[in-house]
Amino acid sequence: MYRLRTKLSISFLIVSLIVVLMISALANFFIKKQFTQYAIENKNRKIESILSLLADRYLDWGRQWDINGLESIGINALNDGLFLRIRDNQNSLLFDAWVHDNQLCSQMMDQFALAMRSRMGRDMGGYLEQTYPLLLSGQAIGSVDIGYYGPYFYTENDLRFLETLNLLLAAAGFISLFIAVGFGWLFTRQLTRPIVRVINATEKIADGQYNERLIYDSSTKELHDLTNSVNSLALKLENQNRLRKQLTSDVAHELRTPVTILRNHLEALLDGTWEMSAERLDTCHSEIMRITNLINDLEKLTTLDQICYRLEKSRFDLSQLLQ
Repeated sequence: MYRLRTKLSISFLIVSLIVVLMISALANFFIKKQFTQYAIENKNRKIESILSLLADRYLDWGRQWDINGLESIGINALNDGLFLRIRDNQNSLLFDAWVHDNQLCSQMMDQFALAMRSRMGRDMGGYLEQTYPLLLSGQAIGSVDIGYYGPYFYTENDLRFLETLNLLLAAAGFISLFIAVGFGWLFTRQLTRPIVRVINATEKIADGQYNERLIYDSSTKELHDLTNSVNSLALKLENQNRLRKQLTSDVAHELRTPVTILRNHLEALLDGTWEMSAERLDTCHSEIMRITNLINDLEKLTTLDQICYRLEKSRFDLSQLLQ
């Protein structure tokens, strides 16, 4: 049989654990949702930035393409997880990241796939490619094919941020769980302490220590009423015990007198000290009847004690009763 404190502590632990897990799951769901949106928007911003950069560099290079400059832009785009294939307005290939370093591009795609699989637990997509026109003052100056792991991907910095965030959430969850369990333990201790005192007091009362009283003032109504009930029970038992002792003493005293008189008369008659007479026999008979009346009164008291009478109050005219 488990103690109340143990059951309450386990209940607090289970409830706290469920709440922490639910909050963590909801937080992880919304963070994942928001971060996915952030990753998509971040990818789109990078693409727009590359398109704007290519147009600006075309203008800086005297309205012509610089192969070395395009290579530098393509390598920087690889660091952002974007694979460029740039063509001029004649559709001639100027730069291709896969041709420039096929091994590096393959490794990066494998890393993206592995990172997304480890993060999401499954394959989230694959290699996607979109073609964008390069415009300068509304005129076509070329086009660029931009490839990426899609529909979205996390960079190394994004993954580190998510791992750190998950660690913070886990730490916050454990701290919250620890605090909840601590408060639960304090609460159960505060709740069970007066109950233990009541148990100890009732055991003493059951052993006949009717003068035992609980001195405990609780702000909880139920515990306050329980303490008062136990004290009231102890007081009533103490009064009943005192009345029983008094009744026993009174009955013994009332029986002792007629029994003593009857014994003395009978001894005197048996010894021949007194002669047998109607008067002495009548005295013995009176004492016997006195004892009989006491026994009848005791039987009535026993009957009254076994029956629970209900007091019914009613109004009446006191002056009419007096008349």
